[in-house]
Amino acid sequence: MIFRYIGRDDTLKSVLVTCLLTLAATGCTKKTYIAMPEPAVIIQLNGEKPIDILQEPLKDGRISWDEKKVPAIDIEGALRVTYQKVDYFYWQVKCPAQLRCNGEKAYVPISMTKQFTASNMPFANELQPVKDLQFYVAKKGDEADALLMREWMKNHKRPQPGKYLPDMALAILDIRDETILERQDKLVHMYLLSTFLAQDAESILNYPWLMRHYEKYKGYLRPAAKPEEAEHAPENKFLAAFAQHMRDLYDRYLALAVEKFPLRASTFKQLAAEFNKITHVPLVRELIIARIFEDKALELDFFSDAEFGRRYAPEHEAKVTVAGNSKIGVSLSLRDAKVDLTMHADKAEATEHGLRFFVTVEKDYFAGVAVPVSADTQDASASTAEAPVTPPSAGPEQNRNKSLAAYSYHIKLNPKVGETSKYLSVTQGIEQDIKEYKKTISDNDFANGITQESLLKLAIKYGKGEFDKKIWQYRYKVTLSKGKVYNTFLAMAKHNASNGAASDYDYSGTFPKSDVRWVQSAQDGEYSFSILFPARECGRGCGTMPARTESCFGNGSDIDVVFDPRAVRSLKDYAITVDFGEQRGECAEVLTPRDK
Repeated sequence: MIFRYIGRDDTLKSVLVTCLLTLAATGCTKKTYIAMPEPAVIIQLNGEKPIDILQEPLKDGRISWDEKKVPAIDIEGALRVTYQKVDYFYWQVKCPAQLRCNGEKAYVPISMTKQFTASNMPFANELQPVKDLQFYVAKKGDEADALLMREWMKNHKRPQPGKYLPDMALAILDIRDETILERQDKLVHMYLLSTFLAQDAESILNYPWLMRHYEKYKGYLRPAAKPEEAEHAPENKFLAAFAQHMRDLYDRYLALAVEKFPLRASTFKQLAAEFNKITHVPLVRELIIARIFEDKALELDFFSDAEFGRRYAPEHEAKVTVAGNSKIGVSLSLRDAKVDLTMHADKAEATEHGLRFFVTVEKDYFAGVAVPVSADTQDASASTAEAPVTPPSAGPEQNRNKSLAAYSYHIKLNPKVGETSKYLSVTQGIEQDIKEYKKTISDNDFANGITQESLLKLAIKYGKGEFDKKIWQYRYKVTLSKGKVYNTFLAMAKHNASNGAASDYDYSGTFPKSDVRWVQSAQDGEYSFSILFPARECGRGCGTMPARTESCFGNGSDIDVVFDPRAVRSLKDYAITVDFGEQRGECAEVLTPRDK
């Protein structure tokens, strides 16, 4: 079955053109209707001007839906229309009389909507997410909150809805798993906005990593409760749910942003340049540093302490807490000072043999006295870092026992002698090594059949791949396309099947000491390598086992090869992981590498 996902990159106009072209052809139409599992309504995501919906599936008749006349329309169910082996999906709605419908029904392409609990909706497994979102399907009874939420998300001075609807927020922001990195600016704004809206001038001090954004967002802070009322002040459940949802989204963004950061940059200079490109995005730089500090192959050359003007030797090295996230920030723990400090990463700089980070840390003091920081105690190496930010004051009563002091540090990292860093140095120059190594691979390297070494060379010579930071190894895919690639692997497989006896001109043969045959065949221009098992008597009167054929690979088959990049550098360790798909029996025996 071929599916046509209406509206994935189209406007409603182009959808209608597609429908008209379909009607111009000949053929029968099949319809499948599924009633809604629970009462639901559809609303507009914009609402500023009327929008067209359809009078009938696959026809040009339209109905102008003016939200001022009808804010929400009841959904009866979902309709799949199959025409010439193409599927079209619609919400079937009960058309209100105010919209001047020709009939009792109207239709909206499902692919232009976001739904609450989408996984429970009709045809859920047959649909794909789309970019052209214009409608939201809400649970019956939630439409008033959904419409209020739409307007509140545009202007936070407007009345708040009584209920927070996370799916509605995702629809308004047009954020999905596959677009979360593309929505960086929107997510940063929403994370900061939701956090400030849920705090007052006192409680925002619990988020010191956001102080650099204080001036821009301080207008969103809620008024502080009077001391006598603070204990009994009711929680704003809508703002709390909004803040929690945005934190969860931002944490997903942070994980992806750190994962996508090019730690495999070929030089420390390039890595520092990539690091310094990250601006105005809370916690990404800090979490990258935290990730790098996990690397046991890196040594901390020294840690400059501006407060006491001293350096920590490696045995007193600073430790970075890796459990940082959008709620707790990232802290730097000085082991012998026994304090945790909130860290701000200012910039990175490449050194001759490593990398240097410039950071500012801030510490909470509850003793009622702020520790001053004088210019002459600042470490000279950190003088180019951004100036520490003085946090806001909520008034002498609220903050007399709490103030923040900021200090500048720099951290110098070098790879340990004789060890390879999985975060930084493991891939330095690897890409160039692979290019040079690829030039040395010849046909003779594949003459001994399928081995660990020959598969590694096959991947480098004919495959495509990249460094996978989840497993810290290279992952290559070789597609056995017709011609040189397929013929090379075919020769390797024939060598294994025949113990080296098959020549380039042999296209079939038997396995040694067996009546099982291997065959290279071509049918309708497609090539395949198979194993033929003859019919056999199973014995004891149970009859005959019929002949059968086991297909091992063909042109277009893929081979996945995973290897440690150090194997390329040493050219001695060819330990790899290889995946030919689900191969069993004789096929697995033929394709299994014969040596290390």
